[in-house]
Amino acid sequence: MLLVMLSGLAAGAVHVVAGPDHLAAVAPIAAENPKRAMVTGFQWGLGHGLGAVFIGLLAMFVRDLTDVEAISAWMEFLVGFMLIGIGAWAFLRTRKLTIHVHKHEHDGNQHKHIHVHEDDKKHDADPAHQHSHATLYIGALHGAAGTGHLLAVVPALGLAAYDATIYLLAYFVAAILSMTLFGGVLGFIANGKRIQFTMYASSVASVCIGVWWISVTWPG
Repeated sequence: MLLVMLSGLAAGAVHVVAGPDHLAAVAPIAAENPKRAMVTGFQWGLGHGLGAVFIGLLAMFVRDLTDVEAISAWMEFLVGFMLIGIGAWAFLRTRKLTIHVHKHEHDGNQHKHIHVHEDDKKHDADPAHQHSHATLYIGALHGAAGTGHLLAVVPALGLAAYDATIYLLAYFVAAILSMTLFGGVLGFIANGKRIQFTMYASSVASVCIGVWWISVTWPG
């Protein structure tokens, strides 16, 4: 059982962090709000884990009734358009950001506080809540997409039901932890004056990877 669990943890961590489409999807959203970057990574990882486990269970129990590979292939193709959309959204969002540096003295020492404002911002009822849902759904689409998830599905098919469940749960946990860590690192990088550069770089990378992704995942 220990070997099965370790295999699931390794597969989940490697698959999530090694996928350029995964990082490109999370980066623009996490960079927009560095203070919540780890939460963003957690939400994406949670969605990704749920999507992957769903496909794994689907393959285990109804593989004779459903073409799981075809469903997953079309979802992977849609990921490319999603990446382009995320990149375009982040680019437009970044153009509205204004950075203000406030200085003040305290006990003879000068302190700087950096505030990021969005010009002409439309105040949503709860933007953080909306972003949480969007990030979860994006992660779930990624989790259900692609032949890369054979890392999760194929080993599960060759295991007994109990061991397969352990494997998928370990994969699920690793996906969450890996992307939470990535979000935290990105939040640190994007903090302060670096937020605009990080968001621009992330948005351009997301669009470029999205275009490339569409070209290589066309299921036709």
